[in-house]
Amino acid sequence: MKIGLVGLGVVGAPIAHKLYNFYKNDFVVLTDAAFEKDLRSVKEINCDKFSPVILVNGKDEKPMLDVLIIAVKNYDLISTSLLIDYFISDNTVLMPVENGIWASRYLRNKYPENIVAECYVRGPNTRHIENGFSYTKSGALHIGTSKENDIDTIMKVYELLKASGMDVHYEENIKNMIWRKWMLNVAGNTVTALTGASYRMFADSKDLQMICRQIMREFLLVANSEGVPLTWSDIDETIDYYCSFIGIFNFGFPQFKSFLVNEFVFSSEIDLRLFISCSIFFFFFEIVSKFSSEKRFLIFLLISSLNTSNPLFDGKFNTSFFRFSNSFFTFIN
Repeated sequence: MKIGLVGLGVVGAPIAHKLYNFYKNDFVVLTDAAFEKDLRSVKEINCDKFSPVILVNGKDEKPMLDVLIIAVKNYDLISTSLLIDYFISDNTVLMPVENGIWASRYLRNKYPENIVAECYVRGPNTRHIENGFSYTKSGALHIGTSKENDIDTIMKVYELLKASGMDVHYEENIKNMIWRKWMLNVAGNTVTALTGASYRMFADSKDLQMICRQIMREFLLVANSEGVPLTWSDIDETIDYYCSFIGIFNFGFPQFKSFLVNEFVFSSEIDLRLFISCSIFFFFFEIVSKFSSEKRFLIFLLISSLNTSNPLFDGKFNTSFFRFSNSFFTFIN
């Protein structure tokens, strides 16, 4: 069996570490020329030597991949499709492990001949170090399918991953589980990122719990309209999870906070730029929605051309904002 991975980051690095240690040359990492140098600079993961076969789009011979793990965010998935196109066959099982709701739909539509697993990862605490990555918790990979005809194939992939020592779980009701994970992120990440609160504060703060419940109540309506039967008990269980949180992000910091807060700490900037871009977009939405379409267009051009001097953005704020606001501009009109 040949396993490939694209996206060596917070989620992808622990997966790559396990698979490379177990499968050696039957595991490959895929990239394109623009990121080849950065990828080859990763020399170790958790102090273990990391030197997998790296294949470059349009340059190296195509392997016969049985499984391709796709560990990239939604906003990079379309551009990553060029890489996927080059390396897969109709027999390759595709595994998007981030943003499972939209990613699975997108991949099924784009690659109708391929089996697409539905997955999510919960709880990695990966951080970048000088020559690679370090983590104490790899995160639990949850995998399944809502397509009855695909169950046998997905079970084989599950066994393949489990053999490597990964913390992997087969979920019979994966659709519900992915939506629950999304609800957890929507409420917890948003509240902790905006307030700076740690998860340890949830147990003692009824205010934080109330805000999260209000956010999740809105999420519940969206899920139910999509035919996903989440209930108030799912909200209660999510709040219980927050209150019993043991701090998967502990790297010597006294307060354990959400992924978005730790973006500041670990200087992982991509998601943070997009998050701030989205926040600013919605901040302006109530104002600009009252303007004429011509004025709204001018405001859109002005904001999307902004370039901040804050080193956090490194001149890339306008790109993140443009990606997000461009998608919603039609909605404003």
